[in-house]
Formats: sequence, structure tokens, C-alpha cells
Amino acid sequence: MPDSSIDLKDDFFKRLNTKDDYSNNDNLNEFWKILREQISSDFIQKFGIQVILDKMRLGNLEQFKDGGDVSTIRNAENGVFVDLDHKKQYEKEFNRKDYEGRIIKDDNGRIIGDNRLAKQRKELFKNNKSISDAYTGKKLTKDGTTHMDHITSAKNIYNNKKARLFMSDNDRNDMAVSSSNLAPIDGRMNQSKGEYTLNEWCAKERDGHSNIERFDINTEQSNSLQKKSEKFISKTVNAHARKEFFSAATERGFQQAKRKMYGVILYEISNIVLEEISSFISKWCSYSKITDKLKKARLVFLRINQRVFQRIRNIKELLEELFVSVSTGFLNGVLSTIITQIKNNFLTTIQSWNKIFQDGFSSFIQAVKIWATNPQKLAKKDLFTSVQKIVVAGISTSIGIVLGEKLRSALINILPTYLSEIISDAVAVLISGCLTALVIYSLKHFGHAIQQFSKILNDSINSIKIGLTVTASEINLAYQTAVLKIDDSYSEVLKSIKTQYEKLNKLAELAHDMNKLASAQLSFSVSYAETSGVSDTNILHNSDEISKYFLE
Repeated sequence: MPDSSIDLKDDFFKRLNTKDDYSNNDNLNEFWKILREQISSDFIQKFGIQVILDKMRLGNLEQFKDGGDVSTIRNAENGVFVDLDHKKQYEKEFNRKDYEGRIIKDDNGRIIGDNRLAKQRKELFKNNKSISDAYTGKKLTKDGTTHMDHITSAKNIYNNKKARLFMSDNDRNDMAVSSSNLAPIDGRMNQSKGEYTLNEWCAKERDGHSNIERFDINTEQSNSLQKKSEKFISKTVNAHARKEFFSAATERGFQQAKRKMYGVILYEISNIVLEEISSFISKWCSYSKITDKLKKARLVFLRINQRVFQRIRNIKELLEELFVSVSTGFLNGVLSTIITQIKNNFLTTIQSWNKIFQDGFSSFIQAVKIWATNPQKLAKKDLFTSVQKIVVAGISTSIGIVLGEKLRSALINILPTYLSEIISDAVAVLISGCLTALVIYSLKHFGHAIQQFSKILNDSINSIKIGLTVTASEINLAYQTAVLKIDDSYSEVLKSIKTQYEKLNKLAELAHDMNKLASAQLSFSVSYAETSGVSDTNILHNSDEISKYFLE
């Protein structure tokens, strides 16, 4: 007889066979669902349009440079320039003759000006009855003893990094010999002054006397001239820097405007083409004859042609859409140039990241417009999700295209061109899609992640607080108590396992006891199987099920 203290009807082993929580693939399934949604949407279409626009050289990777489109001193100091001309003028060695004026010619080679120092001195003698020293006020003679002095010296202009970076050799030469930076003075003073600034030279001493005393300098007048020159130099250099920036920003703006315009046109056409071709393919099997299929195909292309021209005829609507896109594109190009220049004052950005930033910023501008206008009248939550996807997809697509282009460049040396392009485009699509899905999934669960992080942070803080307020002996006592509790818990677990195996053993004995009636043996066998965790569908419960199993 079985031990009456043992409950033979128990699901202990069945419970041991339940599914492990850690094998749950809900998170992974959700990720794949998001990825399928992205791929099944117009992602591929938009990706293809971006690739076409890149091949049209409207913002492709080759048109971006390390450091961006605008020069910065930081980039120049690190050897990064927007073009070779900037590199040459910045790194050119000092030569005083480059700052003594020049004969100015137009594009056809005709002389249109002459601002050389000798020429200016000659004009000064010719146009003035008498000449006074600009620093002393003393009268000068109209001969070789009168010099034209650079108030801000040629060497100081050369040492101005901003001037070297943003101004060509000719521009700096013209600035150096401008009337705002020249002063007629005694030749002895000019030779003594050399490459010093006017203030430095005035303060310099010889034989215990400053140059102010030696040459009887009018300090009020010399200071005024120095300030006037410095203001002129600063204003001129900054004007050239602004000119370069506005030129680069405008160029980038027009480039992005064209990209947006062609993008809208390609998107409109591709929508029409995809709709018509998808409809044709879905009905392909319903056309029994080849002639019918060819006839329907011809009709498809006629409808595509008609719909495209119909869209063009709605010129007002199309122009409004193009105007908005072009304006947005131009604004995007200008703003991204501003931000890129600010970034490059602190960190030199590389070519690939400049393109990714440009495309990402373009998506951000589009998202802001959608958020502000909400054309589909979405609820705030859905609208927020929509603009998130726009930004994420824009950045991910750009990253995919950049990496695909890098891969294509590597493969083109070992594979045929067409094959390297197919592989690189496929990889780019895969990277872009997975990245988009991953970021969207992460943003969706961002709140949960923050909660988990906060919990861990709070637990850590509490642990630190305990460590600061509880003595070592108290911690040791708590530890010993916990160990005893663990030992007790393990004892209970082991006792429970032993009891369950005793139950299982009793059931096995009863199921195989030949002294029992067949019906009793069958009942115990069923209990044995159920207790062992066997699925109910795999258990034979009675003689009818046994006969059906073996005879059918």
C-alpha cells in the first residue's frame, strides 16, 4: 500500500517542465515586425530616390569635404582646408614683396590699376603741395627720404591667420597698401620701425630713450592712426570671411533646394509608376494569352504617361509643392552650413559625417514642418511617432548610402561594376532598414529603459547610504543571518524534491504491480504519466484509447 502521507495527485514535475521565461522572443518579434513595416512601406521607394539624387550629384558623398564647406582656423591648424587654394595661401612663406602693391589687371590682361608703394608715393607728391610726417607732423621733402609706411606692418598682416585663410595673396596685398594702412613718414623712422606694430615701436627704447622721444612722435596722432588701421584690417578680414561663408551657405542651399525639387518630382512619378505596375502584376495571372498581357502592358504605360501629364497640368498645385520643397531645401542647406561651421570651430568633422548630418538635418526640417502643420490631423502621440520615423529614416538612409558607397569602392576592384553596385545597394538597404527599425524600437521602449536605469541608480544610492550608516559588525551579522536563511531554504527545496521523487517512485511501483487489477494498473499508469509532466494528449487513459492506438 502506498504511504498515505504522500499525495499522489501532484503537478510538481509538470510545473518543472513549464517554458523558461528567458526563452521569450517577444522583444525580437517586435523588432522584426517594425522592420517589416519599414520595408513594406515607401522606405524602399524613398531610398531609391535618394540613391538617384546622389548619382545626379545633388548632395552625394563626393560633394562633401572633411571640415565642411567653410574654412575655420581650427581646421587649418589641423591641415584641413576646403580646397587647394586655401591650403596654398595659408601655408605660403612670408615675403615682404607680396605686400608692397601690384599692377592690377582684368580678366583680359588689361591694366586697370597700380597700387604699388612707389606709384602711390609719386601720386602723393603730385597731388599735394606740401607733405607732413603722419607721426610727427613735421614737413617732409618730395624725394627718396620720404617713405610710405605700413601702419600695420606687412609681417603682422601675414601673421594674421584669419587674413591668410580667407583672403587671397592679392587681396592681402591690396589691404596692406590701402590708404587706410599707409602713412607718409621720414625714411629713418620707417627703417627703424621695421616689422613692429606702431605701438610696439613707439615704446621701444634705445640708449635710454624711447622712439617717441627720439623722433618726437605725436602720440595722440599715432594712436589714432594705429586704431584706424586695426579697425580697417579687422573689418576687411571679417568681410572676406563673411563673403566665403555666405557663398558656401548659398551654394549648399541651392544644392539642397535642387535636391528637394528633383526629389518631389521623382517621388510623384515613382508613385504613379508603382501604382500602375503593382495593379498590372496583381492581375497578371488573369490574362490567359500573351497578346492580352502585352496589350495590358501597353495600356499601363499609356496610363502612366497620361497621369504624369495630368499631374503636370495641375501646375498651380505642383508649383506650390515645389516652392515649399525648394524653400525648405534652401533653408536646410544654409542652416546646416551654419551649424557645421560652429562645430568645426571645436571639432573637425569628416566627409561622411558631414553628409549624414546634412541629410539628417534635412529630415529634421521636414519633421518640424509636419509637426507644425499636421496635414493628416493625427493625434499628438501618433504625430510624434510619425515625425520620429521621418528623422530616423532620413539619418539611417544616409548612413546606409554612405556605407554602401564605401563598400562599392572596395568591391569595384575585385568585382564587375554592375555586381559591386548591386551588392552595395542591397547592403545599404539592409543597413538602413535595420538601423531604422532598431532606433524606432529603442525609442518606443525608452521610457521602460529609463525606469530600469532609475531603479538601478536608486538601489545603488541606497546601498551607498547603507554602507555609510551601518557598521561593519552589523553588516557581518546580517550576512550570517542571510546565510542561515539560505541554508534553511535549500534544505526545504531538497526535502521537497526528495518527497516528490518518493511520490514518483510509489506511482511507478503501483503502475507495474502485477498483483493489481488491470484497471487499477492503468489508473496508476495515467497518474504516473501526469505527475511526470507528460502532455495529456500523449497519455492513453482507458482501454478504448489503447485499442484505437494499437489497432488503427
